[in-house]
Amino acid sequence: MIEIITYPITPYLSPGSRLQPDQRNNHTNWLRVAINVMMNRHKADLVKAGVNIDLFHNHDTTRLQNMSEYPRIQYQRRGNRYFVTGINEGKYALEKLFEDCRQMVYIHDTLALRIGQAAAETFVPRLAAETFSYRLTDWLPFSDDSEKEFKTLPSLAGKMLYLEKRLRSHITGDFCRYLIPEVDTTAVQLAITDIDSLNRAAVMVEENKHTQAYKPFTAEISINFPLPANICLGNKKVYGFGLVEPAQ
Repeated sequence: MIEIITYPITPYLSPGSRLQPDQRNNHTNWLRVAINVMMNRHKADLVKAGVNIDLFHNHDTTRLQNMSEYPRIQYQRRGNRYFVTGINEGKYALEKLFEDCRQMVYIHDTLALRIGQAAAETFVPRLAAETFSYRLTDWLPFSDDSEKEFKTLPSLAGKMLYLEKRLRSHITGDFCRYLIPEVDTTAVQLAITDIDSLNRAAVMVEENKHTQAYKPFTAEISINFPLPANICLGNKKVYGFGLVEPAQ
């Protein structure tokens, strides 16, 4: 069973100010920074309440490295609307952080946030005889090596099969592995039924040793396994890449 909660976040800016654009991080890094400002203000109380504060920035402060498991707090964007989603321990962390947020929260001199009404979901995993359709927005399937391998494939059919292989890895080897290990992943059947383009430029913005910046895909998928809405799949899930929503 997975517990999920999603809060809509509305930013308020002083005249002449704007949110910092950041295409490489899905334009949500400002939200991650703002929520972590709130977390640091209340760190002592959160720790006392049993919250793992590392979940807010997805960085293991003991080992001084990024957390390798599926991220329990994700900063998301749908057009010009912003959300933060908590999963299991991340749900508890957000509930404790936001429990007294009845009014505007001032982050700094030029930015305030309003925390909207939360939407909660309890997800019980199950394999099914029927298939379910989802839209996968701004999905990043590649690492350096896999992107190079993808570009060498000569046929469109080969490229599609390769992307389906990457998607299977993200669902069974990441999402299921860390959140619902009891699921028989060998029985999961999936297909990509639509995709925006199979022709990819290698890099869309600046790339350095710490981050990748490949152009994301938007696709529709079918799977014999219902997925909860408001989760992300693929690389850079923390920033809301690979957002899963029911297909229209």
